[in-house]
Amino acid sequence: MITSSTEFGRHVYQITDIFKTVMHFEILKNNPDKLIPGVLKFKSEGEYSKISGSEYLLIFKGESGWAKKGIEVRPSPYIPNVYHSAIEIKGKKSLLILQFDSFTKMLFIDVYKGFYPQLPGLLDHALAMHPYYYE
Repeated sequence: MITSSTEFGRHVYQITDIFKTVMHFEILKNNPDKLIPGVLKFKSEGEYSKISGSEYLLIFKGESGWAKKGIEVRPSPYIPNVYHSAIEIKGKKSLLILQFDSFTKMLFIDVYKGFYPQLPGLLDHALAMHPYYYE
């Protein structure tokens, strides 16, 4: 159970399908708080990424199907295969830190419910200090 905004809930996903520009994932282990859906896809942004700075769109699948709008995911400037984004949970902007393990084909998404650093320096600090699955 998450008790403060600087604690995170870890969600673990496994790749189920890989297409030309899309990877599909299903949850293996969900955080007890179940902050994000159990099925998602990572879609390459292609040319758009040069403008926005994001590399992927994170798209969740809910009960009624795939979300119509994806969440932009940006790479960490320091650690390969680590990304960050934001999602709104119960009206509050929340930090997502994503780590992809290319060896096991697993995606770890850590959700800081209600916490998002507003200054770029604080985001860099949060990414540098985060306890990753592996380093």
